[in-house]
Parts: sequence; C-alpha cells; structure tokens
Amino acid sequence: MKNDYTKWSELGFSKRKVLDSILKQWSVLVSGKRVNEHRIHQFLNKHAHIFFRDDIGFATAISKLRFGADYVSDFVVVYDNWSNGVRYKLVEVERPDTPAFTKDGVATARLSRAIQQVLCWKTWLSEHTTEAKRLFPSVFHFTEALPVFEFEVVIGMRDNMKHALEHRRVLSQTLGIEIRSFDGLKSLAAAAHPHDFSSVGDEVHHFDAAARNQLACPFLFALSDPDWRELTKKRRASSHFMHWAGEGLLRLRRENEFAGRFRRTLNRKSIYR
Repeated sequence: MKNDYTKWSELGFSKRKVLDSILKQWSVLVSGKRVNEHRIHQFLNKHAHIFFRDDIGFATAISKLRFGADYVSDFVVVYDNWSNGVRYKLVEVERPDTPAFTKDGVATARLSRAIQQVLCWKTWLSEHTTEAKRLFPSVFHFTEALPVFEFEVVIGMRDNMKHALEHRRVLSQTLGIEIRSFDGLKSLAAAAHPHDFSSVGDEVHHFDAAARNQLACPFLFALSDPDWRELTKKRRASSHFMHWAGEGLLRLRRENEFAGRFRRTLNRKSIYR
C-alpha cells in the first residue's frame, strides 16, 4: 500500500530557508529595545519543537505546567529514555536583555530570583513524590519509578555573559541548574535536523509509517497544561513514553502555520510500507 509522507529532514538541508525565517523572527524578537516577555513565551510555545528538541529522546514539550498550589514551569521538555523511564526538564525563561552576571561575575538579582524559583520547584518535587509521580509519570522496567528531573534557566545573551563563563559553569554544577543564554536556544534551533519518521523508544513496533511521520513534525505548538493532564490520565504500564503517549500526542498536538508552508515547498513523495 502506498503512503505519502513529508520529508521533514529537508528542513536542515534544501529547505533551510523555512528554518532561517523562524530564526530571523526570533533574533528580531529578542534583540528589540522593548522586549516583551509574553511575546517571547508565545513564540517559544509556537515553535517548541524547534527550540527545545534534540536527538536524544526528545518527545514533546509542555507550556505553563502547574504543580502544587503556587508553581508554574514556563516549559517542561519531555524525553523518552526508553527502559530507563522518562526524563523531564523544567525550564524557567527570563529576559534576554537582563544580564545573568555582574561585571564581577556575581549572579544578578534577576538570575538569583530565577534560581530561587527553581530551587523551590526542586523542594516541592522532593517533598511531594506521590503528586510528582502522578503529574510526571515514569516507569522503569514496568515498575513505577521516580522521574528524572533536570532544570534550566534561560536568561540574557552571550555578549552579557561571556565574561562570566567559569562562574556560570561552577554555579550550574553546584546547584544542578543549567544556565543558558537566549543565543543558546537559537543555536539549538539552528542545529535542528529532524528525521522523516519519529523513532523515539520503540515506536517502530507500535505505529505505522504515517503515524511516525506525523509524530516527527517539528512545526508544533507545545502542549498546554490541560493537554498534558488529559494525556497522562490514559498512560499504560510501559517503560517507553511514546508507546503509551503516542496516540494521545497525535490527537492533542497542534501544528503551526509553518507546517503547511513547509509542505508546500516540497514535492510530495511516496514510500511503501
């Protein structure tokens, strides 16, 4: 049976102009004189699968996920670690025009507040393990396990951080919190080389080519808080996130307008199952 599919891999090669257009918009947004935090979040939310993806188990991203009574993570990035369960990166996004360090290499007030926010997240997650397991499900060899968490603060630009690279490294290692510049996010996006078919975990055994091609789409909004809660209600006892979440992701995820624009730049091809 013949199936059409989209060659997402061309984004990093012959159709690079589509990605360059997104990166140009990003540069204008973060380098403006009047930086609007809400617009930055909207942009990252719209292009979450460009700016937060990598090739090591990236599955999806969530915008404004609430936990506890007082906490909201700007983004949560979800990685399928196969039989090792699920890895979650909680991201706090600050402002690009705010330096992370003073000239003496001391964390600025804005960075200090962001770090304190993340430390509060860490405390809540360690003190509310039952709720954390429910909101951040993870299975290890078919038994429920504590999820693995990583933490990141995005703040400032390389130019206002380059004098303090060693201070940043030491602070990040000491606290277990990665400190990334807005340029760093752009570099991650610029290096995007999506595959034509998603192959996270054992998807190849559970989804046909058409579904895996859809799951590989890089032009996706982040999931919302309600989306994520609906998705995790129906999880199955599998160590592989994409095994139990794949069908729900196909139903819940939304493409942005660049998906259609990208498809129109391609000559549609076919494969055989």
